[in-house]
Amino acid sequence: MHTLEATRQLIMEMAPNAIEIEEIQESGGGTWGFGFSDESVMTAEWAEMPDRLVLTFFLGEPPEEYRLAACELLLSFNQMSAETGGVRGGMASDGNFALIYDVPAAPLTEVEFREIVMNLAALGRKWGQTIRGELDESTSDASAQNQLM
Repeated sequence: MHTLEATRQLIMEMAPNAIEIEEIQESGGGTWGFGFSDESVMTAEWAEMPDRLVLTFFLGEPPEEYRLAACELLLSFNQMSAETGGVRGGMASDGNFALIYDVPAAPLTEVEFREIVMNLAALGRKWGQTIRGELDESTSDASAQNQLM
């Protein structure tokens, strides 16, 4: 995956082998949307300088009463980039949270790429539950963070 065209080919090769992904849509300009069987969504967007594919897994919006705790947890996660392999979190202007990972523009096999996508999706599902306040309320921030690593 060292060019936009190679990335497009890799995504199309992955499509029939990624059973959890029900739909892949290309919206042009190097942007794709992945729809998962559990209704979660990830985007993949080609970016330059340096060339890379930016994967974004959408987590949802935290309930107002958990918003500050969710922001603090996500900021703590961002500080641990060495332990997370470069996965980071962010919040869009509409209040929705996301996990973001840059896939370097290096040659990858379909299996390697699929593993990256599925690992981010698995981590994103756990984070989504935490961000949306769906985990047991007795879960402390520290233990929630450990569950997400």
